[in-house]
Amino acid sequence: MRGLVVEASVVALLMSAACCLRCVLYHHSDFQEEFNEKLGKEANCPSEDDVCLLVFYVMQQRSDNKLNGFRYLRNCSKSSQCDMNESITTVSNYIRYSTTCCSTDSCLPTLPVLPKVDLKKNGVACPACKSSRSKLCTPNRTMLCTGEETQCVFLNETVFQTINLHSYGCGTKNVFQEKGIIINLLSFYSTITVTETRPIEGLQPGNFLWCHVCYDQTAASCSKQRVLCEPDEDVCLSESRRIIDEQSRRLTMQIRRRCGKSPECQFSGIITSRDKTLSIKTSCCDMDMCSSPEPQWPLKKRRSNGKTCPDCFPANNSNCRETDIILCTGDETHCIHYSTTLTDV
Repeated sequence: MRGLVVEASVVALLMSAACCLRCVLYHHSDFQEEFNEKLGKEANCPSEDDVCLLVFYVMQQRSDNKLNGFRYLRNCSKSSQCDMNESITTVSNYIRYSTTCCSTDSCLPTLPVLPKVDLKKNGVACPACKSSRSKLCTPNRTMLCTGEETQCVFLNETVFQTINLHSYGCGTKNVFQEKGIIINLLSFYSTITVTETRPIEGLQPGNFLWCHVCYDQTAASCSKQRVLCEPDEDVCLSESRRIIDEQSRRLTMQIRRRCGKSPECQFSGIITSRDKTLSIKTSCCDMDMCSSPEPQWPLKKRRSNGKTCPDCFPANNSNCRETDIILCTGDETHCIHYSTTLTDV
């Protein structure tokens, strides 16, 4: 009997030693310091976990292209979660993560490499919107998906068990695995559920572009106010103005940045009066928070073309009386009435 007890004890000991993988657990979320793979604490994994997992996760805010989520996490996991390269795009954020694994005691997985951002449209259109606090948003436009993101995604996030945030967008095919288990591993203060949704018929596509909006009369430092453009606005537009006082030859540069539409791009025109010459040019770009190129200003043609127009350029347009005549030059072949209101945004 005693021999049987000893034999059973040895078998139990061997089974205990063989049942659980040991992994070095660690998380790192300091933007200022590099990830140190040698740090961490060894622990026995649950019996159902068969690999040591390392996740690299980034959430990038579309409104300023800055990181608002950054994690390295090393944990016990299942082999089904290895070698993932996934991404989600919503109205507000880009989410990307990659995983690597190893399967021996105390092993250290190699550093994951995040999937590259691919902005090439792939033909898939998904419902898109974002909620404000606990109000569930209802998509009224579609987002044009890009790269490998061919699935429609709904994210439901509960923060501190009280605040519910919702968003729709595009995602890669594996982000739904166990309703977003990888993202939840990385969240300390919230619970996130990722589920697949279906395209909604009849919705028009929207662009969901983020742009700078500002007006700076001196063009020295255009402020960085950020806005989500209207769905039918597809470019970030810069409108540059060059004003020359014909008497003093004083030059004033103005710039305005705003959301715009493609037909407004590459506009160029000159308005001339006896007192002022106003040149206007626009340039565009079509990525979140992009800066369009500065315009090149051509030399003004001074030779008269035979056209004449009424002329005035007062500071207050209510006092404008078309009593003077100006000789038009170069390509200036139209008489126009132009007014503008300059306000700070």
